[in-house]
Amino acid sequence: MTQLDETIKNIQNNVHFKTIRRGIIFLFGCLILLTGMVMIFLPGPSILVIPLGLTILASEFVWAKKLLGHFKNGTHKLGKILTHSTASGSQALNREIEEAGKINGQK
Repeated sequence: MTQLDETIKNIQNNVHFKTIRRGIIFLFGCLILLTGMVMIFLPGPSILVIPLGLTILASEFVWAKKLLGHFKNGTHKLGKILTHSTASGSQALNREIEEAGKINGQK
């Protein structure tokens, strides 16, 4: 092991290094998360930026990992709801078109 490797290992094992690293990740993740929240009201891809901020925070914090899991579950449920409502909406639209054709004597 070279002296550089030993120095890097000592720095990584240092409590202050871990605390500073965790603080930087917290600040950066919160900045990205808040930017995504602002993008809900302003133009921007908030649906992409919010999970990115949570992912950054989840690399160090358990609470962020749980929140990211809830976010993923919510988007899956929303996707199922939208898919279901779109499918039933298109079926209803097809029925209306068929009925309109019958009324006009086209069938």
